[in-house]
Amino acid sequence: MGWSRNEYILKGVFLGLWVFAGLQMPTSPAPWTAAGWVLGCTAVGTAVGLILGAVRLVARGVKPWQNWLAFPLLVLLESPLLISTASSSASPPASSPAATSPAN
Repeated sequence: MGWSRNEYILKGVFLGLWVFAGLQMPTSPAPWTAAGWVLGCTAVGTAVGLILGAVRLVARGVKPWQNWLAFPLLVLLESPLLISTASSSASPPASSPAATSPAN
């Protein structure tokens, strides 16, 4: 029972970070640049979680070459902690205050 609670908490944190990122989007000059950073960091974090989950499953004896189409789904289902943690911890670089302040 404890693990499912933690998984729901991690999913809630992940969705909360997406809502926060959406609310922080600038409306003027280039909102797609900020969105690109958020999406890129999330994709990199998810890829890191998938790779770590795949390595862990291969170390446990799962052979991905027997059914390579279903292996990514197996990694998603068997390693939700790694994927959720890696996706939630990836964050875009902070911009400097000088770069965001208007020029005088």
